Amino acid sequence: MNTQNLYPIVEIRKHSIKFEVIKFYKDQVIIIFEKTYYGDGSDLLTSQGAVKDPSLVSKFLEQSFNNFDQTFKNLKLKDVGLILPNNISIIKKTIDYDLGQQEAGKLKNLANLKLILKKSEKLYDNNKITQNFKILDNKISELIVDNQQIDLNNLANLKFNNQKLAIVLSMIAINKQVYESHEKTISKINKKIMWSKPKIFTLHEMITDESKNHKIIIDWRYSEIEIGVFQNAILSKVVKLPFGVEQIVYEISQFMDTDLNLASKYIFNNIDFSSENLTNIKVFSKWNKKTNTLDVITADKLKTKIEQEIQKIYQQIKNTLLETKQQNYHIYNFGIICKIPGIKTVICTTECDDVRSKSWIGDFIVGGDSCSLVGLARFVSKNPIHNSDDLLKNEEYQTS
Repeated sequence: MNTQNLYPIVEIRKHSIKFEVIKFYKDQVIIIFEKTYYGDGSDLLTSQGAVKDPSLVSKFLEQSFNNFDQTFKNLKLKDVGLILPNNISIIKKTIDYDLGQQEAGKLKNLANLKLILKKSEKLYDNNKITQNFKILDNKISELIVDNQQIDLNNLANLKFNNQKLAIVLSMIAINKQVYESHEKTISKINKKIMWSKPKIFTLHEMITDESKNHKIIIDWRYSEIEIGVFQNAILSKVVKLPFGVEQIVYEISQFMDTDLNLASKYIFNNIDFSSENLTNIKVFSKWNKKTNTLDVITADKLKTKIEQEIQKIYQQIKNTLLETKQQNYHIYNFGIICKIPGIKTVICTTECDDVRSKSWIGDFIVGGDSCSLVGLARFVSKNPIHNSDDLLKNEEYQTS
């Protein structure tokens, strides 16, 4: 084993820190080392995504790296990948370029287009940070030739008249101070950040089906839901909803007339909702003092109630993304929702569901708490020389 095939990844979350060292063997993902910090439950990040206490985080990471060194004495990790929070902006920038006749003849693929883009001298050095932003990803989203939009997958058939190019860049950017707060935690332990991407980007990398051009990533967390819309592998929108799986747990606790902890156990631990034998199976009973009767909840009724609450949230997600309905988006679910036993059957057995009828369910990606870290490792393994992407010179930015 050598360090060239190892991918150490760090993610500083709101209430925890994840550190994993990942390797790939053929198509298999192997996590050879893992450490998680939970602390006392207090916030590790500000509402903007900055690290509150870099020293605390650095102490945990230093201990984790030392433990790795003790376990794998012949290996030394120098560089790390960093997963950043989704407190990002999407920057659009159009660059106009006069294409020479010789260059026009060479413009037959995306690689040559990128070379022309760099030649325009309107880009910064890879590792520089603009006055306000750190650019985390930079892709060509549109190409306009002689006032006509061109299919980027069909450059070989381009015909030129006036050789006028307009190249539209789509960039993912994060506030400079937020980035530097994360960077500081890494530099304190004498490590270098080689790759940094927002979490929604790394979850997208977990999807191996490249046939779907339009994707929606839903990251179900306990107190919030984050959604990313991707068009041709380019992030076009990020949405945050101020509620999460806790809303489902609360409604089930009301339905069962019990506390949140017990309701959570019935959702995530006690019943396999994919079973075909749930009808009339008693799972919970409680004496109703108001009616002087025993209230009995069966497994199928509990499944139906969970289904209804999830679908309410799906409908809110759908309403938030109404403008996407013109495209055939495929949806991928990540996070806590995937821990519900038999989650796909909980959703897909409903009959009169407007959400389901329009494919607003999608796939449930199983990978536990490591999905984002494995996703970044996959990206790096496919792009070994990739670092921070090219930056534009300090000009007016239009963010969305």
